[in-house]
Amino acid sequence: MFRLSLAAATMLRDVSDQHIASLSKFWDE
Repeated sequence: MFRLSLAAATMLRDVSDQHIASLSKFWDE
């Protein structure tokens, strides 16, 4: 259970990192 939530947290962090990167790219243009 703990490992599952850890994987979910890692996946969420990766998604938010990509979202932030795309947002900053959008603002740069």
